[in-house]
Amino acid sequence: MITSVGSKPSLSPLRTPQREIWFDQMLHDGVPLYNIGGYVDLPGRLEPVLFEQAVNLLVRRHDSLRLQLTAQRDEDGLPLQTFVDPWPVRVPVIDVSGEADPVAAAQAFMRQRFEEPFTLEGQPLFRSDLLKLADDHYYWLLQYHHLIVDGWGGALLNRSLAALYSDLAGGRATELETPSYGAYIADDRAYVASSKFEQQRVFWRNHHPQPPEPLLTPYYRRQFDGALVGSGCESMTLLRAAYDSLGTLAKAHGATLFHVLLGALYVYFARTGQCDEVTFGLPVLNRANAAYKQTAGLFTNHSPVRFACGRDLSFADLLEKISATLKAVYRHQRFPASEIRRAAGAEAGRTRLVDVGLSYESHD
Repeated sequence: MITSVGSKPSLSPLRTPQREIWFDQMLHDGVPLYNIGGYVDLPGRLEPVLFEQAVNLLVRRHDSLRLQLTAQRDEDGLPLQTFVDPWPVRVPVIDVSGEADPVAAAQAFMRQRFEEPFTLEGQPLFRSDLLKLADDHYYWLLQYHHLIVDGWGGALLNRSLAALYSDLAGGRATELETPSYGAYIADDRAYVASSKFEQQRVFWRNHHPQPPEPLLTPYYRRQFDGALVGSGCESMTLLRAAYDSLGTLAKAHGATLFHVLLGALYVYFARTGQCDEVTFGLPVLNRANAAYKQTAGLFTNHSPVRFACGRDLSFADLLEKISATLKAVYRHQRFPASEIRRAAGAEAGRTRLVDVGLSYESHD
């Protein structure tokens, strides 16, 4: 646990996933590469004053929101971090209800706002805005720097804020006790110094005896002259009947829908690339116990998983092989991606171990 002694807060190095994000952010200084979040549609009456009070209680409840980077550095030149005491949080209300198209005006504001980079040292690494579309319709725009929150943590914070606002609106007492992210920071430091860390390094070295061949050819990269390429989004919808049939197929083979989707990707790339193994990047929760699953913070890791399944297996046997590979990998999911690259010898050759990732997320 990281605590404060008197008025002087204690300092801690960045934990493993934070280090990787910080290094990549420094390579793209001033680019909002790690702004995460989104907006929540809030139809119905909402009291902005109570909402702001709920956000302030949220900061008190979850200490990861109080993490700040300092100007002080560790032995590797990385910033030290500390938990600061809660400060008054302002939630601006942007009224677009008078616009000809309030929804379009709100969307334009949010896109621009989301591209604003965070000041990384000595400042909060999150922000909230309320956009008023009508008296009975608001958007809540929430943004975090990825250094303090991951996707699971963001969803947890949403639910937590909803409960706090409901308690305030109902005149009920609010519960502020919740697991501390400081406990995980301390645990991570012990993990890096442990024999388990080295054992997992051996596992990943054996899992990647050599860097894989590229799956994709970067046809368009040269057009950007080394600049960061902007991302895009293409949405596709699967008919419910097709989705259900995939679930039925998975169940018939004792697998999950995630296994089926991985299997389909494997078959495609193994056959089009004429290769007998394919490596996919798989995000992992990296939350090993119930307390961590109730902790808002950055836990997630990214595992480059090598599937050496050949091209001759039936799809049923392929699903079994995929399941066995994942079971072995998940026991070592905590080992950081940058260390996996070093163990695989990617530092001296390819800069990437994966070209294709799959993030399977089930939302209620």
